[in-house]
Amino acid sequence: KNDPKQGGKVQQGFKSQLIIEYFEQNKCDKLISELNPDYMQSIKKSNTKEWEHLLYMRGSCLIETKRWNEARIDLRQIRDSKKYREHSIQMLIVSHKQLEDWKRLTWEYQEVYDRKTPVLTIADYQLWVFAAKQRKDFQRLERLKIIYERWKKAFPEDSQNLEQLNKYISGFRLQELTSQENWKEVSAYIKKEVQSGSVSLNEQYFSQLLFAENKLENWSGLLGAYALLRKHDQKRAKTLDALINQAKAADKLGEKELSLKYYRQALKVKPLNQEDKKRQAEIKTFLAQSSFRKWIKQGEWTKISKTIRKEVAENKRVLNDTNFDLLLYAENQKSGSKKYNGILDAYAFLATFNKKKTLTVKAQIDQGYAAAKLGGYKRAKGYYRRALKKTPDKDVDLVLQLVGELKRLYERSKDYASLVVIYKRAYSVLKKSPRPKNESRTYAYLIGYHQSFHLKQNDKARIWLMRSDGGGSTPQELDAAFWVAKLDREANKPGMAIKRLKELAGRKVSKNSSLYVQIHFELGTLYHLKEKWKSALLHYRLVAKARAPAELKQYQNTAKEKAKEISSYLKSLNSSEG
Repeated sequence: KNDPKQGGKVQQGFKSQLIIEYFEQNKCDKLISELNPDYMQSIKKSNTKEWEHLLYMRGSCLIETKRWNEARIDLRQIRDSKKYREHSIQMLIVSHKQLEDWKRLTWEYQEVYDRKTPVLTIADYQLWVFAAKQRKDFQRLERLKIIYERWKKAFPEDSQNLEQLNKYISGFRLQELTSQENWKEVSAYIKKEVQSGSVSLNEQYFSQLLFAENKLENWSGLLGAYALLRKHDQKRAKTLDALINQAKAADKLGEKELSLKYYRQALKVKPLNQEDKKRQAEIKTFLAQSSFRKWIKQGEWTKISKTIRKEVAENKRVLNDTNFDLLLYAENQKSGSKKYNGILDAYAFLATFNKKKTLTVKAQIDQGYAAAKLGGYKRAKGYYRRALKKTPDKDVDLVLQLVGELKRLYERSKDYASLVVIYKRAYSVLKKSPRPKNESRTYAYLIGYHQSFHLKQNDKARIWLMRSDGGGSTPQELDAAFWVAKLDREANKPGMAIKRLKELAGRKVSKNSSLYVQIHFELGTLYHLKEKWKSALLHYRLVAKARAPAELKQYQNTAKEKAKEISSYLKSLNSSEG
């Protein structure tokens, strides 16, 4: 190619052939080097088609070598060439994407769309949308809407992707309106989108609609929201929450009969849990006691309770569940000792008509709570014990709640034997349940603690402390394992104590902790007693070097002295043997 004897055309032909060979052999660096600016300029003047082909090859090589910006410069020059348009557009899109130049990428797709070549695929629309989402300018939403309409027109069958994009657009607009606290527009936008069929009235959109109407205190709008929901999902419009919300909204509008209608419908809904049952009971009380409504509104709780007792005593009113619930509700609205005495008096009153109802779990809990508040701790224990005995194991939360109430009472009276009994119940219930093991281990730990420190039942304590240790490095597990080792030592089982302490030392124990010092001090002491001087020295030195808390400085001082004594002793042994 550089032979001066050859003519210019021959040299150029040779070089062109060489460049093609470089391209076919993927020798991109050599190809790029050959196609220098001067050479390309001369080719452009003499042969435009060859120049375009050389640009195509160089652009491809620049893509191959990840020189994205340089590639874009070449590829833009042949973008309008019919022969190279499709390839150049594809490579330009790759370059924009690699450079994360989302603005140019959206422009590229806009140009392709306008010229209708090459034909855009679903994958192209997906990338176009992705790029448009990355642009944070004020036209982002409008841009996405335009792309959505074009995508929908080109691929109406691509319902899944189109639905996702439409949800994104709607969500983005709602997010804007919500951040502006423009609740009126939030409500209007959701209703418009639902009515046009652009979005479905799912849980998210409906919750946002309710939130907006509540913020506006637009009770007719809230009822309208539920009317809209009934058209799309009658089941969701007839849940307990939905009916109570509609009843409250109607009441605030002064539509008393409509409010009562919704409350009556709420009583027909099957309760899903205890909370639902409680709310329905409150509604039932509210509806059944319309004669008391004025007093309830005025907070005349003493009048209500006296009237119920008087009318029941005079056989003018039956003390059924509804009337008793109202009586109990009235007593609960009072304050101080009047409230708690009122609760106990209400159950005493009930006992004269139906003692069995005062012995239910709920009744016992109510009475235990009131008795404890009045300082009748012994009486409260009896109520809570009976409630705990009646509670089935499957009701784990209630068992633990009652254990918690009794715990406070037993700790107050220092009744540690009874504490252990209720903790064993909690442990048993948790072991049967699918709840995390650390919960049952906590109760095992508490049982072991009280049996050891308060009841002096070390053999039993050891068993429970071992159950509380899952082999991990939580403070509870580490403490439990350490106590078991100490109990082994106290039981004159030094071998077992050493084995347990060595295993414990292998766990993740912070060198700055009290436990670290105690573990190694105990090991040092046990090895010292066994006259295993080197092992004792090792552990005493670990104690001496640790960053011990202030309260354990005496341990460190003792360990230093012991280490010094053992070290001197070992040196004297070595001297005598020498």
